[in-house]
Amino acid sequence: MAPPHQSDQPGWQIHGAQERVARQEARVRRSIVQGTPTQAAEDQLRRLEQALLRMKEQHAHIRISRAQRKLRDHRSC
Repeated sequence: MAPPHQSDQPGWQIHGAQERVARQEARVRRSIVQGTPTQAAEDQLRRLEQALLRMKEQHAHIRISRAQRKLRDHRSC
């Protein structure tokens, strides 16, 4: 796979965070099925989910800001 382009770096970071959340969800589910759920694993999952949500919110804000700048620049021409 090609290295991520600098302008799409937040997208790659979000993708990586989504993968970490999915892996942790699988760990939690496996431990529940095996009858050995751990609070630490569930807490870690919640922290990863919260971090992912913050990343998505920040990425959306950046995209909106870029679009607003482009609109403003286009209008000034």
